[in-house]
Amino acid sequence: MSRSKMSSQSWRVSNPSYNNPANAPLKSKPGSDWPKPQEPAVDKIDLQNLLTETTSPVIKDVKYVASYNWKTGDSLTIYVPGSPPAWSPPAEDSKLEPDHDDVFRDINAARYPSYPLEPAIRSVFAMQPEFDMQALDVVGCGSTLGNLLRYSGSIDSKPFRFNVDVVGETVFFIRKENSAREMIPGLRGYGHTFPETYTTWDKEVQKSCSHQRIIQYSFGGLQFLVRTETDGYVRNDTCIENGLHIKEEPGIKEEPGIKGAPGIKPKPGIEDKPDIKGEPDAKPPANISESSIVSSLKEMEVGLRTMSMDKPKGSTGNSVHLETAGTPILQNQIFDIKTRNIRNVLDMNEIYPRLWVNQTSKFLLAYHRSGVFSNPQIEDIRTKILGWEKENSALLARYHGLIQRIVQVARNSQDQQLEVRWDGQGPLYIYKQAGDGKRVLPEELLDRVLFYSGTAP
Repeated sequence: MSRSKMSSQSWRVSNPSYNNPANAPLKSKPGSDWPKPQEPAVDKIDLQNLLTETTSPVIKDVKYVASYNWKTGDSLTIYVPGSPPAWSPPAEDSKLEPDHDDVFRDINAARYPSYPLEPAIRSVFAMQPEFDMQALDVVGCGSTLGNLLRYSGSIDSKPFRFNVDVVGETVFFIRKENSAREMIPGLRGYGHTFPETYTTWDKEVQKSCSHQRIIQYSFGGLQFLVRTETDGYVRNDTCIENGLHIKEEPGIKEEPGIKGAPGIKPKPGIEDKPDIKGEPDAKPPANISESSIVSSLKEMEVGLRTMSMDKPKGSTGNSVHLETAGTPILQNQIFDIKTRNIRNVLDMNEIYPRLWVNQTSKFLLAYHRSGVFSNPQIEDIRTKILGWEKENSALLARYHGLIQRIVQVARNSQDQQLEVRWDGQGPLYIYKQAGDGKRVLPEELLDRVLFYSGTAP
């Protein structure tokens, strides 16, 4: 089997050499270095007093919107649409070396600290020039939304914070760590060497270090655009027949679901299936003709050839550039990975919330004995995630009420650049950002988000 080998540092990690070596990555604990707010809180949210819906909301109408890969090395380049590494396990399971390299907590902020969400928004407009950002209520990522979900369920006491910016009626949640280049301390195990061995980047994007996806869905009447990182994808259903360790969830009912995004042509040979949430009453998109697909792809290619991310005013360093490379992968083809020692059995209730937020229906839980993984299998767990959603209706009602409250406060606030923070105990607070506040995007892109039009400016 032909494989593209990568250094262990390249998986999900940007090479620190692209920046000034003097700007060394930082290691710190969440909340330890937070400056004290300069003004009183704009709002205080206590879960016990939070208004919630009487009927529990569920995720509906999941759509794959766009995607991109971060390129390895010094170049600040993203491949659009990119693609995640493909599942390609070796013929024999051998002992792996444990992880030993540092990993950035947030690769988007580490690579492009001025506007970490800009690559995602650029990729959306590159792949779907007519996408209407003002039709959205919330734009966030798996981290910001996951933190709010954990807070809603009092699942752990890990502090978190994120910035909020309002553009028109759309509310952006921007991940915020102690430093843009903050590292994950004490990393152990095989969470990076395992995917290096069992997955392979496709030839077009083999110099990638991270695949980022942007999906859209409805939750309790709110429209979400969510950016998330993906570990891999299954090439097609023949992998099951050819013995590439794919385990499908039995008894899954095929229901009408969203086929993808308009103008997106999936990888040849991939049979489409419903997303995690295949509601019987979900309305599929209007039929898209072959000519319109070809036209949209050509428009995307033209846009990508001419588009680059301008260096923000007053910033230093390189700008980020877009390159056309990769193939759009359907949402139901992707999977996430978790590695564990066989003596440390994972409680899947720790994983379901993340997979639910990201709407990832396939999961690989790989157990090892002293670095040897025996016949790891990808499992289709969409029915289990739906079961988790049903069983946690009260939690999701609080989660929905919490997000709705933050959105309302942000839209009604005179200062629409805010910071949400929770110190690990008590209520969650919303503050005005220090100084003049920080916008989520550069001015040119703010105009694009605010004033929707069918063509790029």
